[in-house]
Amino acid sequence: MNKTAQELVRGQQVEWVRPDDLVDQALQKMAKHDLTALPVLEPSAGESTQGSIKGFVDVLDLVAFLATVGTRVMTNPYGAGESRSLATDDIAILHRRSKEFRITNTVEISDFCKRNPLHKVNQGMNVKDLIRFFGKTNDYIHRVAVVDDNHNLVGVLTQSMLLRCIHNDLAQLKEVNDVKADSLRMTEVNKLVTVPADMTAFDAFMKMHQESLSSLAVVSGNGEIFENLSATDLKGALTDFKRLMLPVRDYLAATRALVLGKKRMEGLVHCDRDQSLAEVVRLIGEARVHRVYVVDEQRKPVGVVSLTDIYHHLQSIVSA
Repeated sequence: MNKTAQELVRGQQVEWVRPDDLVDQALQKMAKHDLTALPVLEPSAGESTQGSIKGFVDVLDLVAFLATVGTRVMTNPYGAGESRSLATDDIAILHRRSKEFRITNTVEISDFCKRNPLHKVNQGMNVKDLIRFFGKTNDYIHRVAVVDDNHNLVGVLTQSMLLRCIHNDLAQLKEVNDVKADSLRMTEVNKLVTVPADMTAFDAFMKMHQESLSSLAVVSGNGEIFENLSATDLKGALTDFKRLMLPVRDYLAATRALVLGKKRMEGLVHCDRDQSLAEVVRLIGEARVHRVYVVDEQRKPVGVVSLTDIYHHLQSIVSA
């Protein structure tokens, strides 16, 4: 618990994009390095040298931008009518939407979802203060820019990275072992929302955007949890919008199969109601996911514990 932010990001190779880089370039870099977000940096004197940070572009921004581009009224350039949604597009309009999405500058979609503001912390901040920072009651902070005394970017620290670093320390805390998954206060931003496995991926992502969420539980006909659809899963389809019209079940199978040689995109991890917070933290760390679904005896989802929920709880423990 005595480490500093600087120590936690030491040796990190920060991948970044310039404000005038295209969304397509950002997507390629995210896929290559298996990232969910990239800092947008204004280059300094040298073209390849990072300068001041302008913000982040992440998968939640991509979902929000998809909702805008995917439902914009477009006219077929060959006079064959108009379409008001990706769901009713012909091939020509579908290609236009895909191109418009990919050639937009990254700076235009930074915090497009209005849930991804730029947060900075000094490199000297210790772990306890970092937990308090991530656990702020009225904020949902997924990552922070770690900066030095001159406000230069030192690294990017995420919720997941911090939790992995303090996992062993947390496992020794009685308060963490006594709390059960079913009793954790779920934050509003991580409320449980389900979609059927046969819903189109496009409609599911629209639901995700409308609910201001980063994930949905995919359920079978009898309500049993089938999979997890995360904003991260959007990365696998944006070069081919046609894939978004597949049922969620088929979409996930197709997009996750594309991630060759890398860990699979965020999938389903679940726990029972009476499992402890310490066990939930262990599950998240081992599977490298951002949430665990709480299920009943019939494997039906009754809640979801996210990293945000965990930090909201941990900040009350370290502040006691």
